[in-house]
Amino acid sequence: MTEGNELKKRTVNYDPDIPALETQKAIEYFSADFFTQHTHRSGNPARIIFIVGFPRCGSTLVEQILCTHPDVSGAGEVFALDQATFGYQQSRNLSAVYPYWVGEQSSEALTAIADDYLRRVEKFNKTDYLTDKLLANYKSVGLIHLIFPNARIVNVQRNPVDVCYSCYKRLFKLDSLPYMYDLEHLASRYLDYQRMIAHWNEVLPGKIHTLKYEQLIENQKDVTRNLLEYCGLSWEKACLEFHKNSRTVHTHSNVQVRQKLYSDSVDRWKPYKEYLGPLMKLKNA
Repeated sequence: MTEGNELKKRTVNYDPDIPALETQKAIEYFSADFFTQHTHRSGNPARIIFIVGFPRCGSTLVEQILCTHPDVSGAGEVFALDQATFGYQQSRNLSAVYPYWVGEQSSEALTAIADDYLRRVEKFNKTDYLTDKLLANYKSVGLIHLIFPNARIVNVQRNPVDVCYSCYKRLFKLDSLPYMYDLEHLASRYLDYQRMIAHWNEVLPGKIHTLKYEQLIENQKDVTRNLLEYCGLSWEKACLEFHKNSRTVHTHSNVQVRQKLYSDSVDRWKPYKEYLGPLMKLKNA
């Protein structure tokens, strides 16, 4: 496994200092004062459920549960928010890079981003609620809060060593995940994600619902009920039988979501702990 990752790492270019700096800049820009100054914005009333987290966290399972509810459609992993955001920046010829122009825009201008986003996901949007499972949207919670005030953010959290080990042992098709092939890079990137989520919880308390994968395995009904309540959805027993949902799933977890919940993926890292040195600092993260 290590040899394979070393070979793959040679084909990608990754500097862990760049995402760490981007995280810090976002934290500084989207401060508590920023949101105090922009509480007047109305935004678009669409009910989007953004599912965020770290790769291999169990997000496909959570989306499958939600999309088993008759009021929910699933878009899966779409780049609609990024495309709408940078499309707006380019169309306005804004010289500042994201997010430094966000606070200067009027409510009407930011609504244009929301409208563009909705056009991009229109083909998926068949019900009152729509899920968007692009995990990296955790970096955009501040913008989401402004343009979609009724949106729900579900942060799927799994044991950090388990989730990073699961990433490390897989070959991803996308070169957009270049940090997957080095344990130090994985640990660093996970800590960036954790810092960003902690910041949103501080400046936007109650905005994010954190669903812990292990708790879902142990107590499926209660965790599912809490998830539906947070999203504003009625109780639907069918969500407990998500594995019967035949919707198309394109992620690595497309086989798992056709099965009932199982605990085989919990603590899978432990037999290999002596080889996972850099990940051990995440044990209590």
